[in-house]
Amino acid sequence: MNFVSLTSAEGDPTKGERAFGQCKACHTVVAGETKRTGPNLFGVIDRQAGSTDFGYSDDLLEAGEGGLIWTEENLGAFLKDPKKFLSEFMDVPGGQVRIKKTIKVGQDKRRADLIAYLSSLAN
Repeated sequence: MNFVSLTSAEGDPTKGERAFGQCKACHTVVAGETKRTGPNLFGVIDRQAGSTDFGYSDDLLEAGEGGLIWTEENLGAFLKDPKKFLSEFMDVPGGQVRIKKTIKVGQDKRRADLIAYLSSLAN
């Protein structure tokens, strides 16, 4: 895939927590909380895609069943361009996948900060 590889080591979790403020409209990072329009992202790093209690798209569920794990690198690529990442992972020509996530995080530093923050949240 043609994405810049980002890891939590390149980001600042404090800045990532502030950046996550924009994500709170849809997502939570409180363990066990599920009342949002997006999935709970607590412990998302190294979790199989589509494996939590949420109404994921069929394509995202299929990707998870096909081996998609939210590593720091995969999550960074997904945040940059969700449809492109999923299309390439699933080898679907022309980006014809269905996915609920539509917001892109274009800035490398901001994505790295978000990943550092999400990586700091684990069981």
